[in-house]
Amino acid sequence: MPPHHLLKPHHHPLSTTDHRLLRRLDHHDWLSPTETLTLFSNITDPKSIHPFLSKLSLRHDYRPSEPLYTAILSRLRDHPSIDSLLLRTRRERLPLSDPFFHKLIKTQSPDRALHTLSRMPSDFHCFPSVKTFNLVLAALVSARRFDSVRALLCALAPRLGVTPDTCSFNILIKGLCASDRRDDALALLDEMPKPNRVTYATLMHFLCARGEVGEAFALLERMGRERCEPDTVVFNVLISGVCKRGRVDEAMGMLRGMMRWGCRPNSDSYQAVLCGLIGARRFGEAKVFVVEEMGCERGRRPSFKAYEAVVAGLCGEGRVGDAEVVLRRMVRDGFVPRWGTWKVMIKCLCLDMKSCSSELYNVSE
Repeated sequence: MPPHHLLKPHHHPLSTTDHRLLRRLDHHDWLSPTETLTLFSNITDPKSIHPFLSKLSLRHDYRPSEPLYTAILSRLRDHPSIDSLLLRTRRERLPLSDPFFHKLIKTQSPDRALHTLSRMPSDFHCFPSVKTFNLVLAALVSARRFDSVRALLCALAPRLGVTPDTCSFNILIKGLCASDRRDDALALLDEMPKPNRVTYATLMHFLCARGEVGEAFALLERMGRERCEPDTVVFNVLISGVCKRGRVDEAMGMLRGMMRWGCRPNSDSYQAVLCGLIGARRFGEAKVFVVEEMGCERGRRPSFKAYEAVVAGLCGEGRVGDAEVVLRRMVRDGFVPRWGTWKVMIKCLCLDMKSCSSELYNVSE
């Protein structure tokens, strides 16, 4: 029997649509499971779920099923009545699978997600997959609930029959990096059975952001020793890191050498080098790089801000011709220059014309 409070009279006013759907349950014709799912999927207000379920459970064709409760779950989201819904599944002795709980946990706060995960084997006879385990782990790490994380890994994981995988460690490392716990993150790397590219890219990005580019390159060497081939993302992190330290020539060398590692540079690779040239105020080289290496036809379009910075930098150096070339390329790539960019160009052009007029005057003298 369903819980009594789910069958008590419901005084919440129903919308016109929900009222019409509820009246459908008064018909005596047989409702197929598909028709029942459609009814619940069309409910507009989560508060209408309970009168629907109460009325449905009184019909002779009522058959509780996981698809039905999944449809109800999708309408309730993290509504407070979720707990009573789960209690109902227990009383109906309805077996629920890991995918059902995965969907449920995605809607919950970290604390509620942890509570649901811990109840799965004891209350619902369902053991979570490592994917569902990692979902809760990620929620706790994002909330920086490291005490709960420790309890989850040390006490709860064995009871749940879950062995943390590489993804679990990557979630932890990302959280430690976000909390600026450098030593803990690197120590965890040593504990991992098999770090992957995501592991190294996460740590490299963290180290480069701290200015520890040398340590990031040491991880690249470690990848080689452990036969973990770097990918384009790893190189992009390192290229961006050295550019931010002003080592643009080194970044360009890495860009050229990526193919030797079996990695094809992508748009982000070129964008990182371009930003490095702009940051180093090497606008002439940036112009050549844009014209010869980038563009929509190559699938390497510079960003809007990068275009603006190159144009402004060239104008600041009085190189109106080069600035015009970059501006035309910017328009060709589908960008519409803002008034500020046109203002810089016009000012540079006027100064150039004034300089030419002065030179002509001096020649005529």
